[in-house]
Amino acid sequence: MKLSSLIATFNRLPLWRQRLKVWGFSMRAPSFDRWFYLWMHRLGRMGREEADFFSKVIRPGMHVADVGANIGLYSLYLSRCAGPTGQIYSFEPDQLMAATLRKNLAENNASQVEVFECAVGATEGEIILQRNAMNSGDNRVGKTTGSALHNEQVSVPICALKNVLKGRRLDFIKMDVQGWEGEALKGVSDLLDANRDLKIYFEFWPHGLRLAGTEIEQLADTLRQLELQVTLADSSDQDIAVDLMELDKNLAAKAFINLLAFRL
Repeated sequence: MKLSSLIATFNRLPLWRQRLKVWGFSMRAPSFDRWFYLWMHRLGRMGREEADFFSKVIRPGMHVADVGANIGLYSLYLSRCAGPTGQIYSFEPDQLMAATLRKNLAENNASQVEVFECAVGATEGEIILQRNAMNSGDNRVGKTTGSALHNEQVSVPICALKNVLKGRRLDFIKMDVQGWEGEALKGVSDLLDANRDLKIYFEFWPHGLRLAGTEIEQLADTLRQLELQVTLADSSDQDIAVDLMELDKNLAAKAFINLLAFRL
């Protein structure tokens, strides 16, 4: 048996399918890596900056898309911030993660969260999802990674946000799709026209973007075509625009940073 297969078998042992209390939510972990992920959030080693940011910008009644929802910790947190009058749209293409997402939402009575089991991109159709044997937070769509851990490939539906959420109000998008942001952002144009105050919070990971087939200048061009200004998400001054080419030069190898995009 290949090492990657042994790792995948260990990762998905029933032992890890237990519940943990994280951020006040009862969460189920379907695998070791997601169990570890939950513990890292519980201990404050992951997610602290993101949670602080969302608590400041998400207001009661907001409608939010969680693109790359995984097992639902952030969907639940966003739903708490938006309150019972808010609405969360959670997008997750991996079948196991989506099933766990639904269980976690039900366990926490998050009836205002709607799940879409699909990847998000520029068009509709099918695409190959590359599963990481040891870290399902690093599942990817797009070009083949060449990583020995991304050894399991399955076909999943892909959708464009502008089609799935057509006619619906949308105030905020949280996007974390492991370098696929360049394609996912192409599917939001009509939503921006219909929701002038829509803000998009996304991960800028140059290494992942290139693995997915997107050069930084291509992402910058997409953002320009969408008429979006981009700033650092943790900046106190949202009037200071970010140059993605310069940001790429200044980031450490394989590092990432969270950005905020919006129309003026």
